Amino acid sequence: MTYPQCGTEYLRAIRCAGMIRDYRCPFCGHEFKTVERLYPTEVVHTIHSNTPRMLEHQLHNKYAGIRAFGEWFHLTEKDIQWLKML
Repeated sequence: MTYPQCGTEYLRAIRCAGMIRDYRCPFCGHEFKTVERLYPTEVVHTIHSNTPRMLEHQLHNKYAGIRAFGEWFHLTEKDIQWLKML
């Protein structure tokens, strides 16, 4: 898998064990690689943004009711399709 260079601003949604988590570059690389080594993962969608921190905050607020724990969320396929429109 190839990763965007650090400095590229994006938000990546990954699926692992039936849950979705977002990772914001440049902070995502190390954590994502660690999760990827330990568990089967799938990149669901990558969102390029000029304001990834704000987007991450908005998504956390939008999906607060279905937060599993920490940064992990139980998103439905409908939720994922909505994310893919961003």
